Amino acid sequence: MTFRIEGLNREQFAQYLGRTDDELAAMNARRVIATEDNAYPCRISLQDAKQGDTLILLNYEHHAAVTPYRSRHAIYVNE
Repeated sequence: MTFRIEGLNREQFAQYLGRTDDELAAMNARRVIATEDNAYPCRISLQDAKQGDTLILLNYEHHAAVTPYRSRHAIYVNE
């Protein structure tokens, strides 16, 4: 079996980018700043954020099938 790991499409997250903290909170998301101790993994670039990078923490449904395996989880996307 072969497979390829790819980052997510940035366009899926356009609604979150450039929002204020209050707007993000209303969308059940929040902005975080990467620190030396926290290298958040960006799910678009598939790279750990560098210190000082701004990311959005949000909930993402990665398997929307109508089955018991439907799944969503918190992810970071670099702003």
